[in-house]
Amino acid sequence: MEVTLSQVLCFSCGVPQEIGQEVCSACGVVMDVSASTRSKSKTTTQTLCFTMGFLGAHRFYLGQWKIALLYIVFIPTGASVLAWFIESIRLYRMSPATFQSKLAQGKI
Repeated sequence: MEVTLSQVLCFSCGVPQEIGQEVCSACGVVMDVSASTRSKSKTTTQTLCFTMGFLGAHRFYLGQWKIALLYIVFIPTGASVLAWFIESIRLYRMSPATFQSKLAQGKI
């Protein structure tokens, strides 16, 4: 199942839906319109992750400040560097449509 840039996945059944659609056409669940229209740049996220990812800069950009603070707390242990490395690869391999879809679902 291919997801285009103008679609997000339904939170309940996972069927692609058009951005801004209020009700899932497959299962009838009410879509969170505010989350599905929230858009962040994959390129900006990748750049922040690659350059300052060990500090959680990309997580601050995405509005995930609690996770970003964990990056800062775990700098002395090296865990933030390991997470930075894994996320850099994961973001590089992710398509823009998948990025927007996961962002809308809060799964990035």
